[in-house]
Amino acid sequence: MRTKWIQSLVNGSDVTLVEGVCGTESNLANHPEGSFAGNTTVILGAASPPEMEILFKTKAEWKITLPSDHIEDWAQGFIVVGCVRMFGGCHSEYKNQRVQIYINDKEIEWFDLRDVPPPHADYFHRPILPSHETLEEISICQTVYLWPIDKHKLVVACPQTVRLEIDKYVQWDIDHIGILAKVCVKPAYDVALSFAGEDREYVEKVAAHLIKRGVNVFYDDYERVDLWGKNLYTHLVEVYRDKALHTVMFLSHHYAKKLWTNHEREAAQTCALETSSEYILPVRFDNTDIPGILSTTAYIDLTDLKPETLSNIIIEKVDIIKKEQYRYWKQIDTD
Repeated sequence: MRTKWIQSLVNGSDVTLVEGVCGTESNLANHPEGSFAGNTTVILGAASPPEMEILFKTKAEWKITLPSDHIEDWAQGFIVVGCVRMFGGCHSEYKNQRVQIYINDKEIEWFDLRDVPPPHADYFHRPILPSHETLEEISICQTVYLWPIDKHKLVVACPQTVRLEIDKYVQWDIDHIGILAKVCVKPAYDVALSFAGEDREYVEKVAAHLIKRGVNVFYDDYERVDLWGKNLYTHLVEVYRDKALHTVMFLSHHYAKKLWTNHEREAAQTCALETSSEYILPVRFDNTDIPGILSTTAYIDLTDLKPETLSNIIIEKVDIIKKEQYRYWKQIDTD
């Protein structure tokens, strides 16, 4: 099953203060100006011990927009908090100060500040991060926190509400906060056909038979209206990398020489590296070497094979993968 990482973030300074104190670059709340990495930063908590004494705790919320299809296709996800500064993070001069994390009023995690990382004197929280992919703004943060989210704690058709609660002696500076998720990609096409123009006569018969049998095929002649006016370089990358369950490559000496077929091949190979199933299905008109297609990769010889026969073999392969996907999606829905 193919997946991709997505993230939906807001700036820390887009905060709604529910209780307590927080400071931003435009409203310092007695925090020193040098404490802020920029206009994205919010510092939760009071600036000094006397101000902390009069607090009970600080509660802050952010609204995170998450498209409903990302929730539907959810495989794994986290609340993510990023701080540009290494020792910004969540810290306190006092041991065992408590922090709680919520999404949509449901508790995700809580912890006490107990670790003192050298050369600092404050107590911090430095958890071991689960496997994930850092994207965009989070990749520049020196301190990152991740807490797993149960899909059933998300809400559909409205923003997700992330709330942080910290004890009165805690400070936490935040530059970016939101949701980082791995979502399943449902291909738009069962099969994309990649071929040289000189081999079109054979490929067109394959495409016609696949369509007749109800297979969703990307074949350029069937996509003329959709392709009209598009940046083909970008669009074809999306098709062969992201939008097909399989790419059938019709390899030949013509295929090896063409600019566009090599562009399609490179996009398909990128996808093949990211998926566990047999994404590239090579078929050969001849034995021409094609970059990236190993001689040990099983292929189908087209020398004496009719287009209809190849189409039937492709359909069998698609059906196998679709059954695997059905079992996977059923498991995801159960979880």
